[in-house]
Amino acid sequence: MKNLLKYLGLLLYINFLYAGPPMMSDDPFTPEVNELEINFASEVENGEDLTIVAPIIDINYGIYPHLQLTLERAYAFSNSHYNSNGLEVALKYHFYRGDILNIALYPKYLFYPINTPFDDGESYEFQIPISVQLSNNLEWVSSFSYLYPQKEKSHYEIGSYLAYTQKQATYYIETYIEENPTQRSIATTLNMGYFYQYRENIGFMGSIGYESINAKKEAILSYLGLQIIF
Repeated sequence: MKNLLKYLGLLLYINFLYAGPPMMSDDPFTPEVNELEINFASEVENGEDLTIVAPIIDINYGIYPHLQLTLERAYAFSNSHYNSNGLEVALKYHFYRGDILNIALYPKYLFYPINTPFDDGESYEFQIPISVQLSNNLEWVSSFSYLYPQKEKSHYEIGSYLAYTQKQATYYIETYIEENPTQRSIATTLNMGYFYQYRENIGFMGSIGYESINAKKEAILSYLGLQIIF
């Protein structure tokens, strides 16, 4: 209990960025043409090692109808790694658009700044984000990914969350699963998030999560971020 309170206290001054802020799962939606979305944040994972990634700048730009260019830079350090730069370059194509169902293709190139239990160095990812509008206020989002790391075996990731929107606030609950075929292990993250639309082009977001690997190793994840749209 004492350790849990210590980790929660980190939220007062340390932030955390996920793939689809404030969640780890990506949604299929893209900015309008010439619309620029920038997410500023940092992340912390406190488990066997303390890992901090800060600052992170995530830029999403609408380059063509329903086509998004993503660029992300990150500066990371942990107990044993320092001054490491991370990079992500991606295109998202929102090819199926409907009132209820939306689907996109999201190929990515990634460079992981710090070794994780599953990834090290360069990696290529092919992702399919899907959303289903369950009601006026409730949406289900899921992303299916297959990764091709240069130093590890290929593996999958599956994320899914429910998003409930009420006026300017959105509440999230998520499950995210990642496979490690080399070590024959599975990492599972349970995550809760919040997004507040302060103004039309400014939003604040945060989340807190719990990660386990084969139900043994444990880590507390936390996030706070700022989103600006131009």
